[in-house]
Amino acid sequence: MKTLTIQRDYGNRSDRKLARLKYTLDKFGVDWFKEELQKRTGILLQPAKTFQFSSRKDHYGWQRIIWPVVYTLFVENVAWPMKAKKNKIALLKVAQTKKAKLPVHL
Repeated sequence: MKTLTIQRDYGNRSDRKLARLKYTLDKFGVDWFKEELQKRTGILLQPAKTFQFSSRKDHYGWQRIIWPVVYTLFVENVAWPMKAKKNKIALLKVAQTKKAKLPVHL
């Protein structure tokens, strides 16, 4: 939430095209942003950990990558029409198995 307030206070909101956090970081710098975030939250940030990207593919199915366990579901096209009752029912059945954590509001 504090990240949003930093962007609100220092971001360029007069030009929608430039009103993104990446432009605020470019203007003020990452070190300034970290200091501002630490000041607003009162939490000392740990140093960044190195990370190596090893692939650029989607891993479908059960994965132990980000969380203890996540399930990546392939959905063709970007938007899945949630107005269709059959789609809601299908996701509801998956959620009811309690084997998948779906961040979807049905």
